[in-house]
Formats: sequence, C-alpha cells, structure tokens
Amino acid sequence: MLEESKVSSTEAELNPAVKEMICSMIRRVHEDAEFGLRTLADIVDTDGMEGLSYEEVFEFLSASRIPRVESDDLAKIMDSDTDGVVTVDELMGAVDNCPVPEVREVPVVNTRPMTNFEDVECPTPSAMYKELRAMAMKFLGTRKIRFEEAKDAAAELYASITGDVEDVIEPQDLDVPVNCVKEVWQDIDSDRNGYLDLLEFNRIALDIFEDFCQSL
Repeated sequence: MLEESKVSSTEAELNPAVKEMICSMIRRVHEDAEFGLRTLADIVDTDGMEGLSYEEVFEFLSASRIPRVESDDLAKIMDSDTDGVVTVDELMGAVDNCPVPEVREVPVVNTRPMTNFEDVECPTPSAMYKELRAMAMKFLGTRKIRFEEAKDAAAELYASITGDVEDVIEPQDLDVPVNCVKEVWQDIDSDRNGYLDLLEFNRIALDIFEDFCQSL
C-alpha cells in the first residue's frame, strides 16, 4: 500500500514519494502546477461538479497504475473536509503546492590523468596510409572503382571525413596527435599549415585506392 496509515485525513498526509509522483504528473502537463492540475482535473471530470470524486481521483492517478483501494486511501487523505470530494485546493495543499525542485549546479571536475603529449609516440607515415586504406575499404564496401576513378572516390571519402569538400581534414579527424602532424604529414601537407585540403588529399588518392583498383 502506498499509504499504510488509515487514520483520519487531519492526522495523515501523503508521503514524499507520492507527493513527488503526483507533482511529476502535473508538471508534465504544465510547468505551472495549479494550471496543470486543473487541466488534468478537467480531463477526468465526468459529472461537471466542483472537485473530484474518489472515482475521478482513481482516474486521475490511473497513469501511475495505482490500484483502486490505494487510490481511495490517497483520496481520503487529500479530502481534508471529508465531504467525499477532493477539490483542486485540497489536492494542491496535500502536495505542498508542488514546490519547484531545487536545481544545484555541481562543478565538473576532470579526474582523468593529464597526458604528457611529448611522451606520445607518433604514428609513422606508413601507419597513417594503412589507416587511410582501412577507411577506404570500409567506405567502398563491395563497390569497385577503376584507376581513373580514384580521385573521384578520394573526394567522396574526403567529404565523408570532413562533412564538406570545402572543409579541411584536421589532425584529430585521423587521430593524429597535433605534435605529430609535421612528422606524419610531411610528404602530403604541401603548404605545411597542419591541415589537409582536397587538393592535397587527391595527391595521395591512388596510393589509398591502389589496392582496390588492381583486382579489377
């Protein structure tokens, strides 16, 4: 039972979990608790009378799958004047007017150990080409290309990495540590700006797709 106590409504009150459950239902309808409650009450009201009968309280709480006997117990607690009807004011009073939950800002503390990037071993240019070929294989799937189509395929692969052919490939796009760019991209980053543009990428297109063209 949600409420074990069956003493008179003047001596009992809803437990905090039930209050929060009802307030959550109300807040899902509207951030203004009273407006949300009146909206829900209008939905379940079947007789047009002021307030909710115990049957209507059961309908009101039906979304929470509360059994009828427990719903009646809750209605008796909320019905402060014991007239058999739970008014909006009685319900709001029973849930302490649904106070807005306090939101506390919790500072985010980075507990990850600091990495000394000077100690990071740079991948070799050959390892980078191997990674690019692996990306090309996944990109092509079962598709076949001719040698003369290598540049077009490279442009498509490039766009899949950058999102747009007008953008550039940044070191993190290929998991290359920033401090390794000069060493790893020394042969392909012709303008030495630390990025790969489409023209530079096309220069290595045949190297990337060569393995996939020979089998044709």
